[in-house]
Amino acid sequence: MKYQIHCLRKTVLLFFGCFLVASCVLIAGCSSRQEGDTLKGDSAFKIMYADDRTFFSAYGDLFSMRHPDIDIKVVSDLGLYDEGKDPIQSMKEYVDREQPDVIVLNTEQYEYFAEEGLILDLEPLIQRDHYDIAGIYPGVIDILKFLGNDKLYGFSPDFYSDGILFNREIFKKYGVEEPTGPLTWDEIFALAARFPIDGDESARIFGYDEQYSHSSGISNYLHAVSRTEGLSWVNTDTMTVTVETDSWKEVFELAVDALKSGALPAAGENELSPDMSNYFARKLFLNGRAAMTTGSVFFFYEMEEADKLLKNFKKFEVGIVPGPVSSLERDKTTGIMMNEIFAINAASANVDASWEFIKFAAGDELAKIKSRRVSSSLLARTGYSTDFNGQSMEMFYSLKPVLRSTLDDSKIPAGFNGPFSELLNRELMLVKEEKKSLAEAMRLIQEEGQVILDQAIRDQAMKGSGGN
Repeated sequence: MKYQIHCLRKTVLLFFGCFLVASCVLIAGCSSRQEGDTLKGDSAFKIMYADDRTFFSAYGDLFSMRHPDIDIKVVSDLGLYDEGKDPIQSMKEYVDREQPDVIVLNTEQYEYFAEEGLILDLEPLIQRDHYDIAGIYPGVIDILKFLGNDKLYGFSPDFYSDGILFNREIFKKYGVEEPTGPLTWDEIFALAARFPIDGDESARIFGYDEQYSHSSGISNYLHAVSRTEGLSWVNTDTMTVTVETDSWKEVFELAVDALKSGALPAAGENELSPDMSNYFARKLFLNGRAAMTTGSVFFFYEMEEADKLLKNFKKFEVGIVPGPVSSLERDKTTGIMMNEIFAINAASANVDASWEFIKFAAGDELAKIKSRRVSSSLLARTGYSTDFNGQSMEMFYSLKPVLRSTLDDSKIPAGFNGPFSELLNRELMLVKEEKKSLAEAMRLIQEEGQVILDQAIRDQAMKGSGGN
């Protein structure tokens, strides 16, 4: 699920023509060189990126001005994540084939590549060059070190951090006190239920709308809540669907009760459209039809784009509070994400040149330049821009990350999520309509979910072996 969310955001960014960078780099075993010395031996590197124009616009042009002695070759990674392909295996095959010096990874791939020794530890180079990491948001460093088994294999110049966004005008209109946060899901749904539920569902206000899930209906909320609470549909050690538990019962009850209250939309459109007006129309909070949602700085970028593209779009004042959080760890969030991590191939013969680029990409100079323009992600380097067109982003930096392995997510085959979400929607809507008990629904979800998982595993194995 986490990886799907990443892909959704990356798809939208590509559509807007804005390519995010969350970079990560890994290095070790290099000859000693002081900052400012000329490069010895390697004065070129190969980097994987979408295409030349995108890379040089984001990084390459300015880096080349600073380092005219370093040659850069871009090898495209477009098409790397075709539907049904395992993202880790696809990346491994790509690196074996293209042999880039600098690799761009997501968090699952980063953890796997670090564990397998396929990328380089940065610590020796950081110490050698006295490279400053104190100015990087601690949450980003904590995640990267945790996934690297307490070693820092990279940097992330940009990242996402979720918060709870609320429409100040709606809160004021209905006399509901603004939240202060951090909020749990119980508190979010209780607050959402304080808004009126009268009116046509196609036009009325909802208390909350979940905007990140690929699925529609009640599974939207289940995916969101389960991520915060650290629950998974699948035990990846045994590859069994496991939902008949007390923890899952609490989550199901919470989502069903919230839907019964009328505070949440029960279903919605869920796929990106080439017509951006349709894409924007599907976002209730963006259109002033939901009091709250979960979002990142990317929402404010979307609002600016909608204001440019849509004739009758009306901007509104947005408040931000920390969350969603688990009641067990109110100071932590699962919402910190890095889409792109730059790493150095362990087989690279061009480590010095690659390291120079990574230092630049994650460094103060570029952060200062990027802080002067509107962005759809947060800067990992602190001390620069903390606002978006006057809107403070400080709240997104206020929580610590929940540290957990990301590799379990990648073990679940891609073909599982869609059909399983349909199953969740069908069964829990029957519970909402009081046509089935929750216990009956949970039992059937576990049984039919296992059938879906087994089939997805077989389909993935067939694709991996070249079968049709």
